[in-house]
Amino acid sequence: MVDTRAQQLMLHELVSYIGKFPFFWGVFICNGSCSFQGRHRRRRPPRSRLQRNRQCHSAWTLQMPALVAGYLCWKHREAIPIPNVEAGMFMFHVSTVDILVSTPLMSVLQAADELANVSLINVGLLGCSPIQPKIAVSLQCLELYHQICWCKPSFSVQAMVKVLCALHNVRFFQLLRDQFAIAFDAYLDILRRVQELANIALKRDGPHWRMLHSCPACDYKQENEPALIPARMDSMDGNSSLKRVDGSGHADERVFKTSYLISPDEVDTFKDDVRLRPGTHGTAITDTAGGTTPAGVSESACTDNWKTANTISDNTVKVFEQTGIFISACRHGMIQTLAEMRRSGEL
Repeated sequence: MVDTRAQQLMLHELVSYIGKFPFFWGVFICNGSCSFQGRHRRRRPPRSRLQRNRQCHSAWTLQMPALVAGYLCWKHREAIPIPNVEAGMFMFHVSTVDILVSTPLMSVLQAADELANVSLINVGLLGCSPIQPKIAVSLQCLELYHQICWCKPSFSVQAMVKVLCALHNVRFFQLLRDQFAIAFDAYLDILRRVQELANIALKRDGPHWRMLHSCPACDYKQENEPALIPARMDSMDGNSSLKRVDGSGHADERVFKTSYLISPDEVDTFKDDVRLRPGTHGTAITDTAGGTTPAGVSESACTDNWKTANTISDNTVKVFEQTGIFISACRHGMIQTLAEMRRSGEL
């Protein structure tokens, strides 16, 4: 509705001008822009992004054991029993995406007590939705992108989807990127669970196994081998470039499980061991010889000598939840441990 007399005159002149050009009149009517109150805003979804991600991730987690079993059967090309037609077998259709070939409509058989993604993974596909997938990506395509990430970690999901769109002569949309990312995250979860099963079978699931057996040259000893002095050489360093703002990523509650990264709960057990915050000076401190260090002098010489390690200011600690990472590696380049620096610096 138009309220004032001036707006009515402006609307009348605008309609008179647009009426001379039929094309613009059709665009004007289709857009429905007969008001000066601004564009119509889209209605907000009833659920927040956090709620949608939570339900999606929980649905994937419930069917992961069945997906892992189906993936192993497909990987080793084992014979898959054909469901009995009389037992309630039915068929559903999906659009498939492969590296060079895409199928607009593919028929997939599904048993009565079988999940849709389990039926898809039996034929080498993985859906982009945990419940009712309409689009499925081939496992070869997902494995190709997985190997590309090993060689080129900066190659993003959007870049991979744009390559697939160019190969299939399809216009790129952000929705395609989101669908591929959902399928790829589920595929990575399947691979991690398969690796966990392999580690359990090989007795490599202990909390200290990687520290003790990560580097064969450093950890394994031969009989009657002369002792080396020093026995091994390790190096440790931090990286302050990997910062994370406090409160970011709140819509994704998943926790990445890895044997490299020390869990935040384990790190928090040592938060009270440091008596001084980075960059501050304490009062009189008693040394090992019984004397005292005067006030205004740093507790450790590292704080004064290593300027780069003490560049984290108090404002940075308040803004960023994660200020960087700190890793240790042997002289052969094998990573031993990886810890996050939370609200602190290297010192």
